Amino acid sequence: RDWSSDVCSSDLAVLRAASAEEAGKAMAGVLPDVVLLDWMLPGQSGHALARRLRADARTRALPIILLGVAFVAFKPRIFQRKAA
Repeated sequence: RDWSSDVCSSDLAVLRAASAEEAGKAMAGVLPDVVLLDWMLPGQSGHALARRLRADARTRALPIILLGVAFVAFKPRIFQRKAA
């Protein structure tokens, strides 16, 4: 589901990329104000892309929000183990 249109104001330009490679190519031009990045991307992971962005002087200061679906899926199990 494309939820970005639900949470983003119409004032914002949203650029979508299906992979880390696509995102890297898209940021070769104009840099975004913020990067919303999925941890589980096909090919190179979102974490690896974030590390690559931090290593590059041009993109080092970009704010990155890294999301991970796995945490949401396993969160109840983590809390159950702590309570047991």
